[in-house]
Amino acid sequence: MPLGCDFRAVVVRAALVVGAIAILCHSVRSSGITQPAPAASTPLSAAEIVRQAMQQDLRDWAHEKDYTYLEHIQERELGADGRVTSQK
Repeated sequence: MPLGCDFRAVVVRAALVVGAIAILCHSVRSSGITQPAPAASTPLSAAEIVRQAMQQDLRDWAHEKDYTYLEHIQERELGADGRVTSQK
């Protein structure tokens, strides 16, 4: 993530990613596509896992410009009876 990013944007982005993954998993399962079994190999070192994750993050950030993100925030204040007293 670029420096200066606010926490809310990070949380929203994470929620969108989780939602997209859930949709992809559902579509893969319902289409009958099966994933190949992982190849037997030696486990990756922690440094290699971090290196691969950082490379993927850099690729993802490079593709961010290809997408549009819209955020809509509403704030509502409720009175003691539960009715909306103000809305921003």
